[in-house]
Amino acid sequence: MAFPTAEEITQRVQHIVGPRGFDVEKVDIKKAGAKSAVIIRIDGDQRPDLDVIEELSDEISRNFDAAERDGELNFGAGYRLEVSTPGFDEPLVAARHFRRQRAHVATFVLNQGDAAHGGGSAGETRFVARIGALNADETELAVILPGKKKPSVETYPLDQIREAKLEVEFSTPPEAEMVLANTPFDQLG
Repeated sequence: MAFPTAEEITQRVQHIVGPRGFDVEKVDIKKAGAKSAVIIRIDGDQRPDLDVIEELSDEISRNFDAAERDGELNFGAGYRLEVSTPGFDEPLVAARHFRRQRAHVATFVLNQGDAAHGGGSAGETRFVARIGALNADETELAVILPGKKKPSVETYPLDQIREAKLEVEFSTPPEAEMVLANTPFDQLG
């Protein structure tokens, strides 16, 4: 049996973390010498604290060990397991990412051909905005664009947003932007 793929690990771990309200956001497998590293990033609408991460890590480790004994998984000479939450620099690409980062500032990159804001390289639109609300079926996102006098709101179908990355915000957010970021999607029109 070959070393498990990231997809196989993701499916196995999702069965463990899903019932507790978490998602597997990313799995990295780094094969290195005697012990490979299996790095799992999990998150949820309620971000897991260190105690929950430790519990899940223990449960995942027991599951992997039992699967190796049963011949379902083969980590070769062994593995080192790391379970944590996604880092600040992980791209936002799914509705749940935007929902969890609402009111934060991000750099958005739109898919080629979407040129509402210009900038960026040919065929690429980049801009910085505050993440607002998602519509009811989580297919459209409101973004709050800063303005000299007052912010404005634009909406984008999620399939037009190639990715967004959080920006570090050192100052207190403008109140007008925060009001718009916290306004329900259907009340923004």
